[in-house]
Parts: sequence; structure tokens; C-alpha cells
Amino acid sequence: MRLRTVPLALSLAICPPLFADDLLQQANALIASQKAAEAVNLLAPVEDERAGDPAFDYLMGVARLESGDPSQAVFALERCLAVEPDNGPCRVQIARAHLAIGETANARVELETIQGSNPPPQVQQLVSQYLGTVGTLEKQRKEQFNSYIQLGLGHDSNTNSATDRQQVALPGFNNILFTVNPVSRQQDSMLLQGQYSASYFNRVSPTLTVLGEGNVLVRGYPDSADYAYSVLDVGGGAAVDRGNHQFLGKLQLQTMRLGGSPYRNLTGVLGQYQYGMGGNARLALWAQLGLLRYDQSSRDANRTTLGAAFSNGLDMKYAPVFFVSAYGGQERTRDSASDSASQDFFGLRAGGSLTLSRSLKLNGSLSNEQRNYVGVFPNYGRARDDQETSLNLGMAWQFAPAISLQPAVTFTRNDSNITLTDYERHVISLDIRFDL
Repeated sequence: MRLRTVPLALSLAICPPLFADDLLQQANALIASQKAAEAVNLLAPVEDERAGDPAFDYLMGVARLESGDPSQAVFALERCLAVEPDNGPCRVQIARAHLAIGETANARVELETIQGSNPPPQVQQLVSQYLGTVGTLEKQRKEQFNSYIQLGLGHDSNTNSATDRQQVALPGFNNILFTVNPVSRQQDSMLLQGQYSASYFNRVSPTLTVLGEGNVLVRGYPDSADYAYSVLDVGGGAAVDRGNHQFLGKLQLQTMRLGGSPYRNLTGVLGQYQYGMGGNARLALWAQLGLLRYDQSSRDANRTTLGAAFSNGLDMKYAPVFFVSAYGGQERTRDSASDSASQDFFGLRAGGSLTLSRSLKLNGSLSNEQRNYVGVFPNYGRARDDQETSLNLGMAWQFAPAISLQPAVTFTRNDSNITLTDYERHVISLDIRFDL
């Protein structure tokens, strides 16, 4: 977020600092000419040497803020205030930086500090305008509705997650080779997809927040229509905050159609505890129960999951964010005749993102899940064991306000002791997203 509520020229002109050397004068001129990135390039080579000089730190902070790097701007401006705590222009700029990264509480503290020092009328006017912005943002954060539409196309090498083998040996028939029906073999297709997602929250009190969300995803396969699907998700719940502790409860509902026909419904409940460890670090523990009800009732199952996750965002170049999680549980069919689909599972996930610029972000994730099935797989004389590994790499390029291009590639390898469920899958897609 780049704050433009009050022009930079006004905030600099009210109390213009004096810069004693040519380097700082040149940097100041570049900033005034809206060439902040050039000012950063000019100042960065000597930052280690000149850090701690209030005039240098002030200009470095403003240059980074105006070039779209408010997190690094805060560091430079904090150095300036550490030496000159009464530096009004610096305090105004650090308030702008806090606003740009969404830290409204910190911005309010800085602005009220200036206001309490009986500044000149022009400064008072500027501070009042920024405090108005803070108030507006705080009000928006009490109740907010967000939504987006995403449209995409691509290619899926294995729409039905099936083997590419033409023949398999079945242990139940003395390992005689059988030809796999072409319908049951790996099918590839172009993909077309569309998605609408919405979320709502209302902070009804300082400690209680009401949450709601909905999502519709439709994916079509022109060359493999039987595996086209649509999914509708809705959910709602509440979160209770107690200092660094948050307790969350949600009800989750899902319905899925496959090949144009009803396929599965899900009713689930989620309970989560989250602890704020300081800064952007978060630790979460959760438990989930899901009731899976299929169009073929013999496949109905109940699924329970327990998990833990850690995430953090680092205040450094490229603003890296990362997460790691572990989870495990079991899924049990209600009909004992379908025990071959019952399973115990355990998984690990890790991922993160890098913000290369205000308009370009890279993201990726790696996951591994081990599934040990309970009953004997038909015609194989043994229970199925799978180990699925998935790698996803993507990018988001915001080329216009509220519009971004999102290319992605996903590779999945399912290593199974059942030849029919041993497969690889590659999905490449390019989506365009419209934030509403």
C-alpha cells in the first residue's frame, strides 16, 4: 500500500530539513522530482558508513518509502529518531511508513506525539489529515468485505489422477497382465477455470470477530469432460482474541459436482488456537472433523485431522514470508465393505513468498503426504500405501490497479504400491485476477 492521502511535497515542505553535503542535496532533489528509486540507488552504497547520521537516515527513509519499500523505510527513520527524537519531519514520515504497511496503531502513536508538542499550524493541519486517515482505516478494519474474480486457462497432464500404463499385473489373478481400459488411464486436456471468492469480517468488540467466507470454483476439461468439476464452499464462525492468544471456531460446508453430476458433500467443523510470538511470527494448532457424504453412499466417510503450523514474515529485503506445518489423522468409511478406502494419513507442508517489488511477488510450496489404507485393495491382495509429493511455483504480477496475472505450475508425484494409483501429474495455468 502506498499512501498518497497527503502529497509528499506538502509533508516535506512544512519543515524542510537542511542538507549539508552534495550527496544529500542530490538525493533530496531526486525525491522532490519523484525519482525516489534513483535516490535509493544513490544512497544505498554508503548506508553502512553513514547510518546514524539523522539527515542521511531521514532521506534514506523517505526514498525507500516513496519507492515502495515502507518496511525498510521504518528502519532508517527509526535510526533518525533515535538520535533526534524531536525531529518532526522524520516523525511524520515514519507515521506515513507505518500507515503504508498497515500498522495504524503505531502511526497513531507517532502522530499524537507530534500533536502533543504544539507544532506550528501547518504541521498541525498535516497531522490532523493523517489522523483522519488513520481513523478511516481503523473503521474499515472493524468491518470489511473483500472479493475477487479469477479466470484462467492452462493444461492438465492427468485430469483423472490415473496411471499411464496400458497393462498391469493383478496379484489376485496370479499376476496375469490385464489391459487397462483407456477410460481408466491417464487423460490430458486443456483446462478452463473460473473462480469467485468472498470474505467478510466484523469486529463486534475489541475481543470478538465474526467471520464469513464463500468460494465457487469451476474447472472444465474440453478433452476430458467426465472429469470437469465444480466446488461450492461456504463457511462462518467467530474468533476470540485474548492478548497474543486467539481462539477460532468455524462451520464449513462444501458441495462438489463431477462431470456435471452430484459427487460429494462435506460438513465440517474447525477449531484453532493461534499464538502471536512477537513481530509477524505465529504458531497455530488446529483440529478438524469432516463428514464426507458421496452420491454413492457406500463411500461415505468421516475424517478427523490434527495439525500444527508456524509462520513468519521477515522485515528485510523482499519481505520474505514462510510457513511450515505438520498434520495427521484418519478417514474411515461408514460401510465396512469399503474399508479399502479407509486410511491413516500424515503430511508435511512448507512454503513462502518473496515480494520483489510493489507489483511482483513470487510464491511456492512443497508438500508430502503419506497415506496408509486399511482394507485390502480389490484384486491386489494387499492394502494400498501412497506417498504423494507436490511442488507448486507461482507468481503474481499486478500490472494495473486491482488486476494481476498469476502464472503457476504444479508437479505431483503419487508413489503407490498399487499400479493403478501410481501416477505423475503436471498442471500449468495462467490466471487473471480482478480484486473487487
